[in-house]
Amino acid sequence: MVPDSVGYLNADMFDYCGNLVCVTVSSTHQNYQTAADGSLYSKDGKELICVPKSMCGSFSVPNGVTCISASAFSNCRYITEIGIPDSVQIIGKHAFVDCTNLENVCIPDSVATLPEGVFENCENLTTVSLPVNIQEIGESIFFGCHKLTAINIPEGLKRIPNHAFQGCWRLESIILPDSVNAID
Repeated sequence: MVPDSVGYLNADMFDYCGNLVCVTVSSTHQNYQTAADGSLYSKDGKELICVPKSMCGSFSVPNGVTCISASAFSNCRYITEIGIPDSVQIIGKHAFVDCTNLENVCIPDSVATLPEGVFENCENLTTVSLPVNIQEIGESIFFGCHKLTAINIPEGLKRIPNHAFQGCWRLESIILPDSVNAID
């Protein structure tokens, strides 16, 4: 149980805690709340801060969440699919890093930027649907996604950053739009 005296929690503090089943805060905590599944949210429920590392199968981010924090799903090795609602506008860096069994994810059109390492080392990722209005992707976004075979980059993206597809051994097809003017 996280005491009420703790005013700030960083999701990184739970990285590689593979047996973590719940991050519990009291119902009177002024900044955070714990969901029934053990996930940690901001008090208003708009920010998903941390998902227990032992979570299995499919996970649906609740409608109304607007932000998935940096490292929120990091090292959730048993999650295979993540549903993200249109209410989500921000996804933090390394949000899904080391989700080694994640197979597919659809990023809603409400997200315009995907920062550094969002899907880094998601070894079993085979399908990613990027938002049609994506403006920016960060370095190493698909680094180590060994099973990714194809990706379609929507029109509007101007730059493919360093290490974006490094370690994507099975990548056979990348469709780049005319808007791309730099590949680092």
